[in-house]
Amino acid sequence: MQNYADWDRYEGRGYDRSPARADWQVYDEGVHLASLVEPLGFDSIWTVEHHFTPYTMVPNSLQFLTYMAGRTERVDFGTMVVVLPWHDPIRVAEEIAMLDILAGGRRLTLGFGRGAGRVEFEGFRTPMGESRDRFLESLEIVRAALSNQEFSFDGTFHQIPPMSIRPQPRSADLASRMYCAWGSPETIPIAANAGLGALFIPQKGWEEIGQEVVTYNDLRTQRGLAAQQPIVVCWVYCSPDPDEAWETARQYMTNYNDSALRHYEFHDAEHFTKVGGYDFYAKMAGARQRVGEEKVVELFARNQVWGTPEQCIEKLRTIRATTDAAEFVGVFTYGDLPLELAERSMRLFAEEVLPALHADEAVAAATDCRRRDHDGCGPPYRPVRVGAAGRSALVARSGPAVRPRRPASCRPAWPRSTPWRSRRAPRWPARRPRPCSASCGSATSSRSARCRRRRAAAHSATGRSSWPGRR
Repeated sequence: MQNYADWDRYEGRGYDRSPARADWQVYDEGVHLASLVEPLGFDSIWTVEHHFTPYTMVPNSLQFLTYMAGRTERVDFGTMVVVLPWHDPIRVAEEIAMLDILAGGRRLTLGFGRGAGRVEFEGFRTPMGESRDRFLESLEIVRAALSNQEFSFDGTFHQIPPMSIRPQPRSADLASRMYCAWGSPETIPIAANAGLGALFIPQKGWEEIGQEVVTYNDLRTQRGLAAQQPIVVCWVYCSPDPDEAWETARQYMTNYNDSALRHYEFHDAEHFTKVGGYDFYAKMAGARQRVGEEKVVELFARNQVWGTPEQCIEKLRTIRATTDAAEFVGVFTYGDLPLELAERSMRLFAEEVLPALHADEAVAAATDCRRRDHDGCGPPYRPVRVGAAGRSALVARSGPAVRPRRPASCRPAWPRSTPWRSRRAPRWPARRPRPCSASCGSATSSRSARCRRRRAAAHSATGRSSWPGRR
């Protein structure tokens, strides 16, 4: 939800003049695009959080997602991000619990961040230099509130007596769905040590991000945690004309970049240095001044996903191979990109790019299945979302919103993880159910001999299947 056209009036404090576009008009267009996510077959709806400037006008990401949960039936939801230092962590936990309940069992991915906009820290009367410590303390509180019937906390910024939040969330695994967005390398050990997943909103080249993923997973391994594939965010413009695609992407991604420059005050590198803890942003601001803003903006645009459907497919495959990404979040509206162009791009992407990504995933899943030893019960195959996200807050998913639970004692031997999974990739059960080997007439789709033996024993004891087919 960017009102790029209002920046000059905002910076000049020309509030005696009417804006070229009212904020409610920007919201109407953003909600219209968000409403296309589900019918176009994407996987989930995401949103950002920013305050006080025309940059991105979503002050409460969880409120926006709760509204969209009421307008949809299938898609999942994600935040990129909730900025914890700006909020009471108890209130954040309550809003997460409410959204989790009202989403009706659909998956909620929680992206958290510490913020980097001076104007936002000043507006919330929170010292920017305390952002890292406040982030870690608030994260601990939110985790405790969502994971325990009763908890307490005694920290530097928050002292909480024994209490519980009500209503309790529907999902018991919300703490395992938490991600951290970062731009600076200094955040990598923080995210790894806190057990958070990686959410990349690109501020550098994909090769550099790929190396950060390696560093991040090395740190997780040292702590005894499994390696984890990141979620990556890209700006997208899809068009049948490659020349028009580049000209449009360059123009409106330039506008977006200019909006970020103004919001984060990259023209003033000194304030990042003075506050402490933002060394990467200070270096980035200095680099912008040295090489020139025009070159920086063009590099940003060329790093994104734009072009014909075929070009977009190849760029996404390259990003997947470079970063080992498990999920793609596409930003389809930015700057002052006209609604009709954003919608046309989104529809063309859904029509021609998504099927290719889904086909890639189906091949990868089938290949991994053939390579695995199926004589045993392994973890279920979990396809990952391919999304369409706008700076207004969108991402989408194809496929059923809620997958049936499988008994822990008898799971199909799908691969533990597959890069770039898609909701249209083969999901459990992968094929039509076959008669059970116990000749009891029940249906099963597992190819595991061990699973069949276990089910046969269960059938003879109970007279029914221990692993029902999809209802």
